Amino acid sequence: PLLPTPRARSPALRGPLPRPKATSLSAAAANEGSPAEDEGSPEGWFAKLKKRLPKKPSAETLTTLGLGIVFGYGIWGTLNSILMVVVCWPIFIMRNGASPLLLQPVLKFNPKFMVYLTAVYFSFGSVMTPVLAAASVATAPAFNRLLDTLQNRLRCPKWLALGALALLCTAGLGGVLVGGIILACAVCRVPVLA
Repeated sequence: PLLPTPRARSPALRGPLPRPKATSLSAAAANEGSPAEDEGSPEGWFAKLKKRLPKKPSAETLTTLGLGIVFGYGIWGTLNSILMVVVCWPIFIMRNGASPLLLQPVLKFNPKFMVYLTAVYFSFGSVMTPVLAAASVATAPAFNRLLDTLQNRLRCPKWLALGALALLCTAGLGGVLVGGIILACAVCRVPVLA
């Protein structure tokens, strides 16, 4: 055989094998990941940040929260996206001198703005995901109460109350988007459509 066969150990020697003594090179490698040295490094900083972020809710919690958590995450996620668009809109106009919204030949977003917004989304948006999850868990009971109130006031089935709540949220968030862009452009003193 290519590998030597292991010898049987006497009963007195059973138990964990002793670790070999560390040499200077292996001791440095063993201490490389120690918390004392990693406090200033990006990995140590990220680990500290990750410990402070809220934990993922359990399946039991999600079942208890019901449709409220779905609406909560939808609302908070959309508000996060609206915030990114509102902040990027006037900055894009100031830096490029072009409008993020092209009106001719057809109504569409400027491809350069979409690249700009995508970069912001994948940086800021990714960091905000745990915060959005925590906010949706916190506001889920309020959305469940709102859904129950709509169902009782309209005297309709749950699916119809769900549709009415979705339409109300969509209209409200659309107004927040337009109002936010107008306000951000006014603060930055740039036209809404350059």
